[in-house]
Amino acid sequence: VISGSLPFNMSTPEASRYKVAFSSTSWAEVSQKAVALVMALLSKSVRNRIDAPSALQHDWLKEKAPQVPFTPLQPEIVSQLMNFRSTNRFKRATLSVVAAMLSEKQITLSRALFMSLDVSGDGLISIQEMKDMLGDNAASAIFRDNSNNRLDDQDFSYLEFIAATFDRKRCLTK
Repeated sequence: VISGSLPFNMSTPEASRYKVAFSSTSWAEVSQKAVALVMALLSKSVRNRIDAPSALQHDWLKEKAPQVPFTPLQPEIVSQLMNFRSTNRFKRATLSVVAAMLSEKQITLSRALFMSLDVSGDGLISIQEMKDMLGDNAASAIFRDNSNNRLDDQDFSYLEFIAATFDRKRCLTK
């Protein structure tokens, strides 16, 4: 909640549809950056209205958004990522189904790693993000498809990353 009240004059239904006003006292304490974001989101003109990706990059949201703590990538995780891309499609699909059924508690470490690596916040880990974290050689090894010895430049999705990195010894039981 930014201010606790709407930026509309609600005296008549017609007025609330056409006029945005930040005149209530609850908006007096709101920063100018926050007001600018709300105004951009509520712009009547589609051409002037801010889109979702741009809104997520707005200065006010960047200041207020919680920062993802850095989580170091352990060698065994790098090894799991390398092995995952070289396994057959059936095994990858099976691991993805299992990963989708795991509880939040069971994927805590994998989730933290994904959030730490996904610098762009787009829900994918690109080879460039991996290179920035690990260097060219390690990233290339992770994205290499050993079955045909080619570089697979397809990004890791969240589910694929979880499927590759969850603790199989602990989570795969009878």
